[in-house]
Amino acid sequence: MFNYINLIVDILKPTKGIVLALDGVAPRCKMNNQRSRRFRSARDYKEYLKQFYGYTDLADSQENFKNNSISPGTRFMQQLNDKLHFFLQKKIEEDNYWKRLSIFFTGSDSPGEGEHKIMEFIRANQEKFIPDDTHCFYGADADLIMLGLTLPIKNACIIRE
Repeated sequence: MFNYINLIVDILKPTKGIVLALDGVAPRCKMNNQRSRRFRSARDYKEYLKQFYGYTDLADSQENFKNNSISPGTRFMQQLNDKLHFFLQKKIEEDNYWKRLSIFFTGSDSPGEGEHKIMEFIRANQEKFIPDDTHCFYGADADLIMLGLTLPIKNACIIRE
């Protein structure tokens, strides 16, 4: 993941700053929706294992990592926050390119979805954002497109996989 962050920074070559935001705890209604999807996904996956491999006990599948681990409040996300914080500090200390950048990081311990936290940061720091500058947003969530359209920025690009 750190190599991938480096790759994105190398490709985009930001000149002023980077805002990195992870999803935090979502509003209650979204949590209910996510829980419903995860249960359905787990049920469907169990059915898949039974149909193609002949077992339904996930312990038999030799899988150690579950998608539910990538949820705010889990041990995995706490470790990810710590490692990302360490990575960013190390880059700022050791990499001359990163030293010139303003870095803002908000982890999963801060409530809200990552793309919403980015938009809040931009709105709160609007005087620092020059509308004629180019702003790039990277993320997998389609909400990023719609939220990006609401910003008072002339030159914006959204980068996705």
